[in-house]
Amino acid sequence: MSLYGLIGFPLQHTYSPALFREIFERNKKVAYRYEVIETPSIDHLKEIVVAHRLKGFNVTYPFKTAIIAQLDALDETAEMVGAVNTVCVMNEGDSIFLKGYNTDTNGFEKLFRQVKKTFKENEIRALILGTGGASRAVQHVLQKHDIEFCLVSRKPPKQHQIQYEMLSEYVMKKINLIINTTPLGMHPNADEFPPIPYEYLTKEHCLIDLIYNPETTEFLKRGIEKGCATFNGMEMLRQQAEAAYLIWTEKESKRRFHFSFW
Repeated sequence: MSLYGLIGFPLQHTYSPALFREIFERNKKVAYRYEVIETPSIDHLKEIVVAHRLKGFNVTYPFKTAIIAQLDALDETAEMVGAVNTVCVMNEGDSIFLKGYNTDTNGFEKLFRQVKKTFKENEIRALILGTGGASRAVQHVLQKHDIEFCLVSRKPPKQHQIQYEMLSEYVMKKINLIINTTPLGMHPNADEFPPIPYEYLTKEHCLIDLIYNPETTEFLKRGIEKGCATFNGMEMLRQQAEAAYLIWTEKESKRRFHFSFW
């Protein structure tokens, strides 16, 4: 039995088990299982991994950046992004070795290709709501595409950041893409939404919400009312999961080759 899972808190919103069940069945991995591991702390991450006999796992809110201190290595993309959402577990004698990856970048890259089509020849100028692990993956992809963006945070602003209170009519007219990377509006708190001035939205704006449950968040509903193009996070979820599966199975194949060779 090969066991995989999702570590985060809270996790009652997640579709990941059903999604990975579909991926495992499609690839005829009948001995693969995926479980949810809800924990308020990852201070003892390796103990959690050993207790659940995990061969790999995903990590989500609020641990995508905090987990880095618990890992033994990062791949190049995760190191550049500064956040991890996929981990490969390798045995090293009596101990385990954890390597972190970021497949959120894969997921948002695929989603962003769809989003770009809505702009045609218009220059894209973006606001990214939130500064956590998911935000870092989004920033990485936008930088790759040479998209100008500004971060919006509830905390005192740093360089290239503003606070929600600073989102004036002028700012809203200057940008045309708004990406919510915060958990505001996620099930079961579907009545929540980022505090932006929705009255200044127009049909020239496009809204992306990385949340996929509910399918249409309050953030997106308010955009739809103003004629905005809208996208949720389901495509990103699917694509990051497919990329995680490839990482796990590639590492597993290399382990089998190594042991059979010797």
